[in-house]
Amino acid sequence: MPNDLVCVGIRKAFAGAPALRGVDLCVEAGSFFALVGPSGCGKSTLLRIVGGHEIQDEGTVTLRGVDVSGVPPEKRPVHTVFQQYALFPHLSVEDNVAFPLRMAGVGRRERRARAREALALVRLADHGRRRPATLSGGEKQRVAIARALAQFEGRGDAAPLPRDRAGADGRVAVLSGHARRRRPGWPARAALRR
Repeated sequence: MPNDLVCVGIRKAFAGAPALRGVDLCVEAGSFFALVGPSGCGKSTLLRIVGGHEIQDEGTVTLRGVDVSGVPPEKRPVHTVFQQYALFPHLSVEDNVAFPLRMAGVGRRERRARAREALALVRLADHGRRRPATLSGGEKQRVAIARALAQFEGRGDAAPLPRDRAGADGRVAVLSGHARRRRPGWPARAALRR
């Protein structure tokens, strides 16, 4: 299978302190891949660079054979679920999932269908009318994951996912965490950052 996500020679420093030193990473299309390591090793920085939320000092990020190094986040086929889930408290769960689709001009019927499908994928199909304040922390994270999944719409996008497991239905999914041993439900392939 071809590589869907390729990072070559990624370097990033903050105020002169190196966060990433020449990171190379290849993730195959359709795979579920984990990036693990201790706090401060650069996992989140690398994911932010892949998503376009941070600019690397050196190196390239290629998605499906296209260098996206200078492409802004909203134009990349990547959906990031941050550790802070950024759920709107005044919107229902379904409306939170559908919100980016609304901003992208997707019609009401299609965005509702995609939001409901994504909620079903994360086992929250019956939570659509609830407000975020009524959810557990894990349920809030699954709503944020559903929001990212709803934006895929079969485009084969890459989804950097944070610090917990999630499904990506045949697309590339990259997640990060602190675990040193493989946990049930985590991918068989992983990269360890030290």
